[in-house]
Amino acid sequence: MDKVTQSELPARLERLYRSGLSIVFVIARDPSAVIRAVFASQIETRWTWGPGRPFSARGPLPPGFNGLSQWQDLPHLASLPWAGPTIGVITGLPGDAPDAGYFADLLDATSEEIRGRQAPLLLVLVLSGGLPENYRHIGPVLRVMPPDQAERADIVRGLAEKNQIAASESAIQESAQALSGLEAGEIRQIVLSQLAGAGTLDPEAAGAEKARRLASGGLLEPIRVRPVAVGGLSELKRWLQTRAQAAQRGLPMPKGVVLVGPPGTGKSLSAQLVAGTFEVPMVRLDFGRLMGSFVGESEKNLRTALAQAEAMYPSILWVDEIEKGLSGSGSNGSEITRRLLQYLLGWMQEQTGVFVFATANDVSALPPELLRKGRFDELFYVDLPSRSEREEIWVASLDRWHIDPSSVDVPALVSASEGYTGAEIAAVVSDAVYESEGSLTTATLLSAVKSTRPLSNVFPEQIQSIRAWGAAHARPAGGSPEPVGASATRFRS
Repeated sequence: MDKVTQSELPARLERLYRSGLSIVFVIARDPSAVIRAVFASQIETRWTWGPGRPFSARGPLPPGFNGLSQWQDLPHLASLPWAGPTIGVITGLPGDAPDAGYFADLLDATSEEIRGRQAPLLLVLVLSGGLPENYRHIGPVLRVMPPDQAERADIVRGLAEKNQIAASESAIQESAQALSGLEAGEIRQIVLSQLAGAGTLDPEAAGAEKARRLASGGLLEPIRVRPVAVGGLSELKRWLQTRAQAAQRGLPMPKGVVLVGPPGTGKSLSAQLVAGTFEVPMVRLDFGRLMGSFVGESEKNLRTALAQAEAMYPSILWVDEIEKGLSGSGSNGSEITRRLLQYLLGWMQEQTGVFVFATANDVSALPPELLRKGRFDELFYVDLPSRSEREEIWVASLDRWHIDPSSVDVPALVSASEGYTGAEIAAVVSDAVYESEGSLTTATLLSAVKSTRPLSNVFPEQIQSIRAWGAAHARPAGGSPEPVGASATRFRS
C-alpha cells in the first residue's frame, strides 16, 4: 500500500494509467478530494459516478454515457467507444455486504475486459475505510494521507493572512499540530470558525474540535495526553525513550508493544507514558464499539477506525484489554471475530506511522499469530511491583495528594504493601487521606494498608498463573522481578 498526498495524487494516477493498469483502489476519508485530484489531472477524459452522487465529466464521452445504472454494468465499460485516455472515479463500492465475494468477481471480470479489449480506461475505486480482503488481489492500493505539519501550517498561515489576523509563528505551528489527521477542508473550517469568532488562533480549542469530530463517529475515542508520574517500569521507559529519540532522528516509528500483567499494575496508565514519550496524538479503540447488528458492519467499522488512526500519522492507537475483543478468534470462536483478527493482522503487518499500544490481563487468551514479531515489536510483562518500584509508587501517590513523602515512614509502607499493585497503593493513599481528617500519619496509612485486601490475596491462583506466564514468555517492563509465588504465598489464608 503506497501513501500519497493529495497534491501527489493526480500525477500518480496519470503514471498508473500510462503503465497499462485497469483498476486502482484509493483509500481516502474524503472521496471528494480524490475526485478533485482526478479532475486536476491531464488525462483527456475524466468522469465520476457513485450511488447518491451526481454524474460529472470533463472531456469527450461515448454517446449516451452518463454513468452506471447498476453495478452489473461495470464489465461493459470496456466495450464503450472511448475517444482517448480516460480515468473514471467510482465511489460507494460495496465491500461489506453479504455478497462482497460477488463484487470481487465482478471487479475481476471488469479488469479482464479492460485489458483484453485494450480499452484506454483506468477505473479509480474509492473507499473511505480500509481495503476489504476480497479486493486485495485486483489492483494496487493508494492511501491518500492528510496534510503533513508543513502543509497544515501553510493552510493556517494563509487563512490568518487572508483574514488580516496577526498570528505568531508559534501559534500557527501549535494550531497545525493540534489539527493533525484532518483533511484540508476540515482544517479550513475549524480555523475560519476561530478567526470569525474569537478573531485569533486557539490551538487548544482547535484540538478539542478535532477530538469532537473524531469522536462523532463513535469508533475511536481521542485521549487527551497529560503528564503522569508512573512508578517503576524502568525497562519499558528506557525502551520507549530509545525509540522516540530514534524517531526524532528520522527512523520509522516502531509498530507497537503489548503490555501484559495482573489488573491494577499500571498498564492503562502507561498509555499516557507512551503518548507522552513520543509526543503524538493518542486514540483508544474499544472492540465493543465495533460490533454491528448487520452482516459485515463490524468489519467495516474496524477498517474505518484503523483508517482514521492511520490518517492521524504519527499517532498512538491504544487497545485496552485486547484479549476481550479477540479472545473468541480461535477455532471455536465466532466468524466475525476471526474476520476482525484477519484484517487486523494484515493491517499491522503493512501499516507504518501508528504505534499500537495494547494491554492485556490474560495474554494466554490471545491468538498466537497476533504476538509474533513484525506485528508488535515487543511483549512486555508488568509484574507486581518490586520493593524499589513500590517505593516509587508510594512517593508518586503521596505527591499526587501534595503530601511530603518525608513526613511519613515510606520504608515501613513499602514493607507492609508487598503483593499490592500500583492501583491498590494509590487507593490506600486516597482512603487514608479521607480518613485522616487533615492529619495524615504513617499509622493512618498502615491501617489503610491492613484494611485493603490485594488481588494477590483475593485471587491468588489466577494472579500466580498470569505472573508465571509473563515471567516465562515476556520481557520484564520493570527492574528485577520478585520470584513468582512469593507475594501470593504471603497473603494466602
